[in-house]
Amino acid sequence: MNFTAYIFLAAAASPTELLLKPTPGLYIWTIITFLLLFFVLRKFAWKPLLNALNEREDFISNSLKDAKKAREELENINQESQDIITNARSEAQSILADGKSAAENIKQQTISDAKDQSAKIIEDAKKQIEAEKEKA
Repeated sequence: MNFTAYIFLAAAASPTELLLKPTPGLYIWTIITFLLLFFVLRKFAWKPLLNALNEREDFISNSLKDAKKAREELENINQESQDIITNARSEAQSILADGKSAAENIKQQTISDAKDQSAKIIEDAKKQIEAEKEKA
């Protein structure tokens, strides 16, 4: 079928008749155009799209790994800080207990020294009284 005959038929027929009437030439050109477009897109668009998707997937995967690593480091740091706080509290309790014990020892020593000193003063006073009695 030549081009002028096609134009003549197109003018004679209504638009819906042309759409509904199958023409082998149109099928062939549609298939050729589709295949040509398919191969062009496959060569120039598909590979860059796949590369971009793979890069994006790698970026997301690395980001997730980094986030997991950061979370683990944070948990380790939190655990270490809790250990340090626990050790500091126990050390503070130990220091307070030692301080109370030392204060109690000093108190007992002071009381003991005061009793000894008062006993000595009383003894000296008794000796002076006896000495005064002997003089008198």
